[in-house]
Amino acid sequence: METKFLTPVGLWKNFNTQLDSAPEISYIDFSKKENYSVTKFYFTPIVEEGGKIRGYVEMYKPHEPTSKSILIVGDTLKNQQEAPYYQFIDRGYTIMFLDLTGRLDNNRVATLYQGDFSFGAFKNAKDLLYTATPSAEVSPYFLWSKICRRFLSFAEKELEIKKPIVIASGAFTPVLWHLGGMDERISGIVSLLGSAFNSRLVRKTELDDNLDRWDTGIAPFSYARLLKCPALIVTASNAPESEHEGAFAIANTIPEGASLSILVSPLLSGQIYHETLDSMARWFDDRFENSVAVPSSPVLEYALNDAMLDVKVKLPEIDKPLIGVDLWYCFNETNPVFRSWAFKGVSPNEEGSFESKINVFPDCQVIYAYATATYENQISLSSPLIKVKIPEDAPRCKQIKSQLIYDNTMDKKFFSITKGLFADTNNLQVLKCPLGIPGVSVKSGELASYVVGEDLRFSIGEALQFNAYSLEDKQFEIFLVREIEENQYAVYSTVCNLLGEEGWQKLTISLGDFRDSEMKPLPSWKKLKMIRFKNAEGILFNNMLWV
Repeated sequence: METKFLTPVGLWKNFNTQLDSAPEISYIDFSKKENYSVTKFYFTPIVEEGGKIRGYVEMYKPHEPTSKSILIVGDTLKNQQEAPYYQFIDRGYTIMFLDLTGRLDNNRVATLYQGDFSFGAFKNAKDLLYTATPSAEVSPYFLWSKICRRFLSFAEKELEIKKPIVIASGAFTPVLWHLGGMDERISGIVSLLGSAFNSRLVRKTELDDNLDRWDTGIAPFSYARLLKCPALIVTASNAPESEHEGAFAIANTIPEGASLSILVSPLLSGQIYHETLDSMARWFDDRFENSVAVPSSPVLEYALNDAMLDVKVKLPEIDKPLIGVDLWYCFNETNPVFRSWAFKGVSPNEEGSFESKINVFPDCQVIYAYATATYENQISLSSPLIKVKIPEDAPRCKQIKSQLIYDNTMDKKFFSITKGLFADTNNLQVLKCPLGIPGVSVKSGELASYVVGEDLRFSIGEALQFNAYSLEDKQFEIFLVREIEENQYAVYSTVCNLLGEEGWQKLTISLGDFRDSEMKPLPSWKKLKMIRFKNAEGILFNNMLWV
């Protein structure tokens, strides 16, 4: 079978954005709410001799006339359950969900992939996401993008809805870059905790013809240079397949006239902070009300100087009052999931420039950093992530290692893990007990931190010790994640008990107290990556150290 390397232009040159035939609209349900109506229906975006696709759509339309619209593509049910998009209806937006999963389990209503198009259902497509053999034409991403482009034609003609902002999350985010690069009928693209730039993670060798074809015809990098609209990346600093990793290259690729904005929720991995919705909403409003996008994100410039990394934050030109600039940085950790971020506020110098310094410690090999600028109008913009390799012969700072892992003076080292896509910033609290002594706590979910992985600053002891306080008797679990081989991890756990009438209690835990699923003890305190406290709601923690 002949193989072909297709560029985006070559892949799409014969595609007709108009529907193959009549849309064959089948209405499933219609209802009216207080402020909006709900319409659920099927339409036919693609029909060929060997098969047919029946696209499933849900539309939430305000009763008041509006020209503002949002199209969410991918997993319709998951997006509805986890992301509070309905608040945008109150802001005057028509919300449309276009299912791409084809998931029909548990009595779900979803897009139907029939005949030759059965590979588009996610249960079949999940193992084909990086397939481009014999060409990119067989990629599920190409099929999903064709469905979306046909829906844009359908929405314009049948629904009288033009130029929506398009949102996707997770595995479906490459579709966004196809639309942004090849279709001018959208107002912007928004990637939510996406995995659009991780083909490098599945590449086993430098020479891989299949992935070379994928990178050429399907990969978002190939479409970013053709971008025709503003793009917004909404991600988390510790997301496992973070688009933040690839945003630096993307920012230098997009053409003049397009813009890239980035919103990063620090310390989280599978969630973003609920407050991010405020910034997203302002970004949406600016697209429709001002006909311009929010300015591009800040950019970091850096230089090694003696035993320091000098970092300068270049802010976009924006006519909005600045509240502050934070610089986030960490050392050495190659896996983004386990990076333990530190932060410092950056104040302007006499010349008005925002500059800061990061120490280059003796064992420092790589420094990762990004900055976030916050404005008065509830907009936050983050810079692309930079990765600075430190030469072996570079000057180093002196460092005195400590046994202290955490106390309440170390702000933003812990975070909470809860269910759902959006995390509540206020779920993590620093509270004072009746004795007036503060400790970190969560109202719900798990308390977690990557701080145990900061080998650069620790003098590791023989046992782990911390103080805990509870008003009532409590039993909780501690989980430690340890790297056993490169990019392979094991989880060890132990159970602790607190007496509510004892005030602050000092707990000391040894290696033998932690066991994995096979009851093997934790072999060493080295190569720890993460600590989690489960069933610890309402417990205050402080003074964690090696002893």
